[in-house]
Amino acid sequence: MRAFALAVGLAWGCGPVNYISEVSLKASSAVEAARGAGADKLAPYEYTSAVEYLHKAKEEAGFADFQASVRFGQKAIEMAEKAKKIALDSSHGTGDAETPPRAEAKP
Repeated sequence: MRAFALAVGLAWGCGPVNYISEVSLKASSAVEAARGAGADKLAPYEYTSAVEYLHKAKEEAGFADFQASVRFGQKAIEMAEKAKKIALDSSHGTGDAETPPRAEAKP
């Protein structure tokens, strides 16, 4: 019984640690980096998804559901990285499928 109590205590203790690592540090930083790259304007769908996943991760942590919180934090990271990539590709004119080609000036 004592070993079970110790295992439960250790398992519960990992939840907040994972939350801090994944959500508070990684996901928040990823969303901020995406915003800094202009993703809020150049990749609005992906950026908004990242912001909302981050919000949901924090909400779940408020209910002490750290497992769900970390999952939403990981989704926030994924979408923020995608948004940042789209924003950087768009701003550097790499011409992905959603960006129309630039018109050449005629003499």
